[in-house]
Amino acid sequence: MTRIVWPYVRPRTGIEAGAWQLHVADGTEPLPGELPHWDYNTDLHLSRLVTLDVTAISTQCGLADDARLGVAAVWRSTGSGLRALADREIVTRDGSEPVRLELHATLKGTDLGGVLAISTQLILDWHGSTVDPTAPHRTGSVLWSDESSVRLQGDAARFPMDLVDFRDEVFSERSGWHLKLGRDMDAAAMGSILLLINSRNKVLAEAVARADNPRPVDRAVLSALYADVTRAMIEHALAQPEFDDGTEFPEESLGEILRSLCRRVFPGEPISELRLRHANSRNLMATDIQGGVGIFGGSA
Repeated sequence: MTRIVWPYVRPRTGIEAGAWQLHVADGTEPLPGELPHWDYNTDLHLSRLVTLDVTAISTQCGLADDARLGVAAVWRSTGSGLRALADREIVTRDGSEPVRLELHATLKGTDLGGVLAISTQLILDWHGSTVDPTAPHRTGSVLWSDESSVRLQGDAARFPMDLVDFRDEVFSERSGWHLKLGRDMDAAAMGSILLLINSRNKVLAEAVARADNPRPVDRAVLSALYADVTRAMIEHALAQPEFDDGTEFPEESLGEILRSLCRRVFPGEPISELRLRHANSRNLMATDIQGGVGIFGGSA
């Protein structure tokens, strides 16, 4: 068991933090461990109540009366590889009553993916006139922290999409979609994949917009879209020399996502065999992919 030894005194009591709350249409609910219906067009709005007994914390840490504390919320996403400060509050000792504050985090869906982790940290903003040698004195020293996480796995969209007018792009304005894929297999998947939807194609644009509650016609359109995007992703993966079963790819990287997709569509088949099949009969493999994804509701 690993034990961290801090170079300064940290508080043992004086901090009470409520659960992160997810803001929904009719109020709030505790942040769950998984959001199965989330998609990249959905921003997340979170909040958390934190109560600090500043007097008790300062006494335990050996801080002077004029020291300042800070409470920060920092988030990171494994899918996008992004990390940022969501909120920060400064706290000073003002009497003996506990300080109650609310942290907020508004996160853009396009910045997220994979696992979202949000850390709450009590930090030293200024040490004041502290003379205790065991007291924290560096600005930014972490006095207390905890972390909550939620896995994001939307059924409506597995990666970022953008609605654009193909007249303004290099594509035919009669086309429906275009998938952009990066070549760095170690890069974060959500920063390497972008599905462009032609806004001029009203049938497709409406089906994508109604993905959470599709009509029968929308289901058919989305099924065709999913099958073709899956084919494009697998073919792209097989064209990369470093893409194979033996390579270790980072968590939520493009390589890991593509390998997982290959295993789901072609369970039990090595990448080397898939590459050979693709080279010998691309059309047959495209048909097999339709079966693998169960196009139009067919059995997978």
